[in-house]
Amino acid sequence: MLGLSLLLILLMSGCGGAIGTRDVGFRKAYEQINTNALLDEDYSITSKTVLQRYNMGQFFKEDPVKCLNELHKKIKTDHRRDLLFTLAELNYFTAKYTLRDLDDSPLPENRQYYLDAAIYAYFYLFNNTRNKPANPFNRRYRLACDIYNIALAKALTDAKGNLVLKAGVRQLPFGSIDLSLNARHFPVKLDQVSKIVAADRLDIYGLSRRNRDAGLGVPLIAVGRKTAELPVKPSSPGTLLMRITGSIGTLESGSLQGSMELYAPFDRTRVEIDGQSVPLESDLSAQLAYNLNQPVLWNLDIAGFFSGKSAMPTGLYFMKPYNPAQIPVIFVHGTASSPVWWAEMFNTLMADPVLRRRCQFGFYLYDSGKALHLSAREFRKILTSTMAELDTEDRGNPVQNMVIIGHSQGGLLTKLAAVDTQDRIIRGVTGKGLKELNLTPEQRDMIRKRAVFEPLPFVDRVVFISTPHRGSFLAGDWTRNLVRRLVYLPVDIVKQTVILGKALAAAEVPEEWRTSDRTSIDSMSPKNPALLALAEIPLAPGVKGHSIISVQGEGDPTQGDDGVVEYKSAHVDYVESELIVKSGHSCQGHPLTIEEVRRILLLHLNTAKSADARTTASEK
Repeated sequence: MLGLSLLLILLMSGCGGAIGTRDVGFRKAYEQINTNALLDEDYSITSKTVLQRYNMGQFFKEDPVKCLNELHKKIKTDHRRDLLFTLAELNYFTAKYTLRDLDDSPLPENRQYYLDAAIYAYFYLFNNTRNKPANPFNRRYRLACDIYNIALAKALTDAKGNLVLKAGVRQLPFGSIDLSLNARHFPVKLDQVSKIVAADRLDIYGLSRRNRDAGLGVPLIAVGRKTAELPVKPSSPGTLLMRITGSIGTLESGSLQGSMELYAPFDRTRVEIDGQSVPLESDLSAQLAYNLNQPVLWNLDIAGFFSGKSAMPTGLYFMKPYNPAQIPVIFVHGTASSPVWWAEMFNTLMADPVLRRRCQFGFYLYDSGKALHLSAREFRKILTSTMAELDTEDRGNPVQNMVIIGHSQGGLLTKLAAVDTQDRIIRGVTGKGLKELNLTPEQRDMIRKRAVFEPLPFVDRVVFISTPHRGSFLAGDWTRNLVRRLVYLPVDIVKQTVILGKALAAAEVPEEWRTSDRTSIDSMSPKNPALLALAEIPLAPGVKGHSIISVQGEGDPTQGDDGVVEYKSAHVDYVESELIVKSGHSCQGHPLTIEEVRRILLLHLNTAKSADARTTASEK
């Protein structure tokens, strides 16, 4: 009897240690808890629990396809929501690791299981006949969203890695689904698209942040075609959503109906599914980086400066189809530069949901080598004609609240869209008013066009960034003479310069400035009397202004410079705010510059909102 008791004690003590805990640290424990088929060659605890429920753990390892068929049959009797999640994850796992899809370009047989995974994930998230609604705080809820998004993308990816969006019947391991295609909410016609790329396949570089909005759907990039007028491939961001009609019964039957819906994330950020407001997944940074990854765009700056003709036409380019309900915010680049230098600022500003919803961002491209007054006239003309064309119904407020942000020479173009110079520039150069000059009517008209500017009525606020209001110390005589030899000016501009020189001679303008103000570098000379006169002219009444001034090094910033422009040149008294940023001249991408622009734009939106409210109240 004693021997038997001892034996029992030994047997019991042999079991002690089979269950327990080990201190592995937070990271290791977190990894164990969050193991899943998307990130690991294993599946989640939830799926292992469901397999254990039906004693199918070994069955799935030995024959995953047959096991999935048996699990599918269980949804008729097992109404627990975790079964749907498990079917979603294990279908993904089977396509990825069992059928070996390691290059992210699925074979046809893999695509069936990926599509199956997306369908199960959809029913997990939205089916309301299960015994409990999906809990958004559960770890597998977000994982189910990710499985839906990535599995749907893989299901529609061809051998070249592109998404194929075509309506029709697609086979599934347990049946089929008939999918229609709805692209009416997408601004680009699909017959104008050369290919569609899933953003989740892409890594990005060169930008400090990746703007993603979490939600449901496949973030994508619709790539257009080059044209004779536009030698770059335009692209548009989008989100693809698969919506499934019917209840869980249709899933059980194996005969499903659904639709593929294409949305533009600039305009549509949420959709309604089964009475729920569902955010759409989007990735705007991937589209921006993809679009900018074209050599021709990076050659616009130098080519446009020296040749006098850019590979792309001078003009205003909006980042998305124009929305008349949004306030235009226009970025103007500087000398020997191009819109690509605004990429970091644009990418960061677009992360702000308020700015994205209420602002219409556009970029002005011009060849920056010609004289300032010529570029300014062209800029004003294009802005005026573009706004008139877009605002055909005279909607008023949004267009009238335009903001222009200019860097370096672009800041001078910006100012010449927001001042009433009258004849003050002419007086600064000649010492006389326009009417006092002994000129022919033709000469007087030519000088008026060169030196008299009125504010554009739709410009409400301007921002100057590293702007040489009183010139750049680099634009000395030697530099200006060299640039004149290197910069090509079109024949018509050369002819205008000769004729203008005669008019200026009649106006008794010093000989140095009759013929030498040919290039933008001449225009920005600290000796240029026209530029110095412009610097002292305040903004037109009603136009708000702000300065962001870059200064390098330590010490008193008011005595410093940014390598191109001195603080004393960039500083003006007629702005509402001034911020000094410790940076070189090209400070558009500096985080403090961007944050200040964001502050100014939010201030502007609040002011514009108040103005809109006052207008509406007065109309009542």
